[in-house]
Amino acid sequence: FEEHRIHRRIMQTAFKSDSMRLYTATISHIARQAVEKWQHRGTVFFYPETKALLLRIAFEVFCKVDTEDSDEENINRAFIDLMEGAMGIVRKDWPGLLYHRGMNGRRYLVSYFKRLVKKKRAGNDQDIFSHFCREKNEEGAYFSEDEIAEHMVFLMLAAHDTTTSAITMAGYYLANDSELQERIFLQLPYPYSYDDLMERMPLLQQVFQETLRLHPPVSNIFRRTVRECTIDGIRIPAHTMVSAPIHYIQQMDAWWTRASTFWPERFSDNIAEHRKHPFMWAPFGGGAHKCIGMHFAELLFKCTFAELVHQCRFGFVRNDYYPAKLQHFPFARPLDDLPLRITAR
Repeated sequence: FEEHRIHRRIMQTAFKSDSMRLYTATISHIARQAVEKWQHRGTVFFYPETKALLLRIAFEVFCKVDTEDSDEENINRAFIDLMEGAMGIVRKDWPGLLYHRGMNGRRYLVSYFKRLVKKKRAGNDQDIFSHFCREKNEEGAYFSEDEIAEHMVFLMLAAHDTTTSAITMAGYYLANDSELQERIFLQLPYPYSYDDLMERMPLLQQVFQETLRLHPPVSNIFRRTVRECTIDGIRIPAHTMVSAPIHYIQQMDAWWTRASTFWPERFSDNIAEHRKHPFMWAPFGGGAHKCIGMHFAELLFKCTFAELVHQCRFGFVRNDYYPAKLQHFPFARPLDDLPLRITAR
């Protein structure tokens, strides 16, 4: 309701087109450096490398910190613990349990951001963390350190964990299709601008959409009815939890051709299979709570593959690798972290 609108209004400053254009050069520079290192090493485990890359980008874009304030290794570990803790069967904050480790990761992250609030509030940095620290509520008071820290944990989580999964799974499919890599390479303007990435690379756009169709970062979206209503002839009382099963909807045979097959062209203008219904493809949700970071995730995805495809060709380390065993929760990835062989063009 109103509180949600206030906080969303504050955070969406980070995702406006003007801000995104400023981010593009920074993101592409960091991605270019990472790809050069991967190329030099020859073989990499793509999932943890991508995760580390996106964490560096998130820090640079959202909460630029001085070297003495940086704690990248522990922060990355805390995010991993937080996500793994979400899978704990016994959801008690007791020592020895997976859930407790996840809560410790969350506590570490909240503490980290809280101790930087005063410093960021007093400075002139233009990152979103600084803006958030200097923002005031309708009464003219600063938001509390707890509020700011909680939002930063959410923002950083959304900025790198979910997109890491999308990039990893796209890497999995592209590594299995060298011809598709070449087609993307031929479409790629280099050097590229924000507008090039978002408007002039239809094939990479289709890969982005198809990857998220098969592997949406959030498989179920939950809502609560605020009043009694009827859905498809079924009466739903007020205050009832309702689930939109995104993962299931996006692979329904009744709506999608070869629903379990990776086929990016289904999103092309000629086929446009996703336009049969406005919520056939909804990995970012919809309505008032639709993910405000949707275009930022798309930018991260496209910058990473623009640099990777421009500099390299990549494939599996083993000829019999595909199909691999996949983990689907909390985020999709190959169980072995996707080892890839990367070679220079």
